[in-house]
Amino acid sequence: MKKLTAFILSAALCAGLVLPAAAAEPVFSDVPAGHWAQGAIEDMAARGIVQGVGGGMFEPDSPVTPAEFCLMLARLFYPDELAAQQAAASAPWWQPGAETARQAGLLDGTSVLADYQNGVWGSAALLAPMSRYDMAQAMAGTLTAQGVALPSDAELEAAQASIADFDEVPAPYARAVTAMYALGCLQGVDEAGSFEGGQSMDRAAACTVLTRLLNVLSGGSAQPDPDPDPQEALDALRQEMLDRVNEERAKVGAPALVLDETLCEAAQKRAQETAENYSHTRPDGSSCFTVLDEFGIQHSGAAENIYASPETVDAAMDGWMDSPGHRSNILNSSLRAIGIGYYYTDEGWNHYWVQLFIG
Repeated sequence: MKKLTAFILSAALCAGLVLPAAAAEPVFSDVPAGHWAQGAIEDMAARGIVQGVGGGMFEPDSPVTPAEFCLMLARLFYPDELAAQQAAASAPWWQPGAETARQAGLLDGTSVLADYQNGVWGSAALLAPMSRYDMAQAMAGTLTAQGVALPSDAELEAAQASIADFDEVPAPYARAVTAMYALGCLQGVDEAGSFEGGQSMDRAAACTVLTRLLNVLSGGSAQPDPDPDPQEALDALRQEMLDRVNEERAKVGAPALVLDETLCEAAQKRAQETAENYSHTRPDGSSCFTVLDEFGIQHSGAAENIYASPETVDAAMDGWMDSPGHRSNILNSSLRAIGIGYYYTDEGWNHYWVQLFIG
């Protein structure tokens, strides 16, 4: 954690500021919060199925080769078989994954098998960008190998109507593509629902379809739950932080704080302001506590904690509790209410947290 500083303002209780701390791993600088595939990418990275490319980067838009996708599938669904292939003999990095996938039947019907002749692998097709057609075929092969029944003819016919360019899908791939649409494992690349199977698969899509395959295998829906309402998500963060604050206060016998709605609005404004000017001084040059007057909040004393970069409530609270000044604010028995603000932006330190206290 970087240097912590705190100071006292003459008309208020102790106010603190925390400088950025390291974010939780894995985090890729080119996959910010809000990226369409962020959850899937970080899930697969945490499982050890995919890795970054170095320098904290993931390159989500870079093409995936069949060799890479085979290795991902093998790591996720056939780790023991993959380990056996890797231990069997010295071979190019891509061969154990490709052989594991071939023996499991995951590559049946793909053009990738053109590289496998007379029991020997080549590398031309394996190391070229993987088409979305072959991606769909490998996905269907994975579900079949895992014992999942593919959709019925009636379900396939219904799904076919949602594929805008179905007439362009080559016959050998038609069933796999339609089955993946029917199961929710694949979607169109545009509003019309076009599959565009000739396009190459990228790293973000690879992580996403792996997550969807796992969901189908677990008996759930391939599609994740819809994103929560932003206000509901913010309210949940505030409640989580309030609970944590009051847990810490209970340990020292301090009375529980009340979460004040208007104070939260003020804290939210301060969170946005700290993204612009990371200080207890507002962008207009006034004290942070002028925001209380702005919202008509009466108080006998006030304190502010701010923190930039932690992604979670626990990370922010841990940093504050490790700093004497901020800890003092959190545990001060003279305080009666708290407002909590959180703001995300793609710029700067990304995550900005504010606690406003009043007595």
